Amino acid sequence: MLSEQTLNGIEQFEKRDEKEDIDANVERLVCRCLTVEISVTIPRNEMQEKALQKAQELVSTVESNMNTNRDQAISKANSYLSACLTEGSSKMMDHRFQEILLGCTVDDQKTIKRHLQDMVEKYSKEEESKDL
Repeated sequence: MLSEQTLNGIEQFEKRDEKEDIDANVERLVCRCLTVEISVTIPRNEMQEKALQKAQELVSTVESNMNTNRDQAISKANSYLSACLTEGSSKMMDHRFQEILLGCTVDDQKTIKRHLQDMVEKYSKEEESKDL
């Protein structure tokens, strides 16, 4: 009986030491994970950088015009969006914007397209709610 209690005491002591070791390892791993930084960069050449900058300027201009002349700005945004789509009406398409857009990376094209879609949706909904 005494030997059983001694064995239990030793096992508890070992479990306590193991628990402390495990806690220390977990803490060390958590600290290591917190120091990891992940960043994604899109490799662009100089022409792609210029095309992206120009496309962003044009989109920003349209967005800033939403406050002064919303109907015209929405129409322009739709023509830019049409230039982003593979299928679409060539009547509404802004060919100059499409040319600039084709100079961008595929990832940049997708980002610009998403931004235009969100902008058109947001301001079109606002316009519809004003009409009601």
